[in-house]
Amino acid sequence: MKLPTFLLLLFSLSLAQECPSGAIPNSDSTKCFHLIPTKADFVVADQTCRLIGGNLASIGNSADNNLIQNMFFQWKLVDESLTRAWIGGNNLLTYGDWKWTDGELFDYVGFDSRKPKILGFNCLSIEAGPWMPTECFKKQPFVCSTKLQKPANCSGSHY
Repeated sequence: MKLPTFLLLLFSLSLAQECPSGAIPNSDSTKCFHLIPTKADFVVADQTCRLIGGNLASIGNSADNNLIQNMFFQWKLVDESLTRAWIGGNNLLTYGDWKWTDGELFDYVGFDSRKPKILGFNCLSIEAGPWMPTECFKKQPFVCSTKLQKPANCSGSHY
């Protein structure tokens, strides 16, 4: 193998990243989505995500939306009591001005446009369908996102 090809292969291996067991990578492989089946209100869910080094999930495109919906659907096959899960969208500071808890731009929207705006439903849930504004004190599972972790360096020469 020529040296430039070997260096390119070695460099690409060093950039490889992976999600922990039970989590899935997002569409551009920059973060991992974790469905946490423990039921909590929005604030506790957000704090729990921060404890594992992440945030409640922000969804920036339809591919990530589909990934989370599919992940939730698979969990629902195991536990039919799961109806919705928290994601990081909320309008707690200003009603109608939706923000993500991780500071990402709120430029992709997965709401059902037919749903009425109801005062007091300030936090977003996801299910197998459109996003649902929900009362923040409701206890339900949640989806965290964390940055992808680089795998540990291999030691020795096993190549």
